[in-house]
Amino acid sequence: MSYDLFFRSRSPEMRFSCEDFVRYFMQRPWYEAKESQAVYWNEDSGVYFYFEYSERSGDSEVGHESDSSLLPVTFSLNYFRPHPFGLEAELEVAAFIEAFDLTVSDPQVSGMGDGEYSKEGFLRGWNAGNAVSYQAILSHYPSRRFLTLPSSRIEAFWRWNFNRKARQIEIGNTAFVPRIFFFDIGGEVQTGVAWVGGMPILLPFVDLVFVIRQRLASPQSGFRPTEDIVVFSWRELESIIRRFRKISGELEAYELCYEVTPMDIERAVFEKQPPAKMPERIAFDQVLNRELLEQARGS
Repeated sequence: MSYDLFFRSRSPEMRFSCEDFVRYFMQRPWYEAKESQAVYWNEDSGVYFYFEYSERSGDSEVGHESDSSLLPVTFSLNYFRPHPFGLEAELEVAAFIEAFDLTVSDPQVSGMGDGEYSKEGFLRGWNAGNAVSYQAILSHYPSRRFLTLPSSRIEAFWRWNFNRKARQIEIGNTAFVPRIFFFDIGGEVQTGVAWVGGMPILLPFVDLVFVIRQRLASPQSGFRPTEDIVVFSWRELESIIRRFRKISGELEAYELCYEVTPMDIERAVFEKQPPAKMPERIAFDQVLNRELLEQARGS
């Protein structure tokens, strides 16, 4: 199940080659473009989808997906995903349409139909189809356990990750902006970030903080540094860091900026014991919208 779009040029004489296709997507971040496919995979946000180049025959019926008036390009985004997949994909679809001055052919039931593209229309079609996919999957697997978070939390975490690099450029070397990861803790989704040795960091409100610490090994090993990881719950850590400036927003964060790691932070990191077992990390596409799943169960 996927959300699929097709495209038309406003200029009937326009020719769009596979070389044009590859050249455009190679210039954009997060794409791997080769031959007939441009796959988008954002390592920070965890969102993925693709555009595909496929020549069509010239004798096909108008209105069909192989209509010869369409460009030989399709867009596809899988359903049964957290809703920010649509928010991120929309930015790329809009950029592609603007770059080549296109209109769309949207066959989705709640989609835009044939004509002008709009952000609202894209998100309407995507969200409607995504909600139906939740119902379809649940009807096939009624007793399956799914990992969920409230939609507002999912979007806040996605926005943090999506904007992470821009925020890092904005604050420079003052502090590190970490990526938020997701974990399955006994069937519940928890969030976490990695923090290297107490370095300056913009620390978002998450469930777990994984501190990577370095130690000097024994004389027998030549004092070579070794690494291990200790894990703090937010409650444990906040009692130490709450004196730092808090930054508000969809996702609040503490700004831990200093030239030398404070003694109390250093002591807490040094004295903490590593966990017997590390939490199981999960991909963003496994974190489903709780409201959509509850809606599907009630339908």
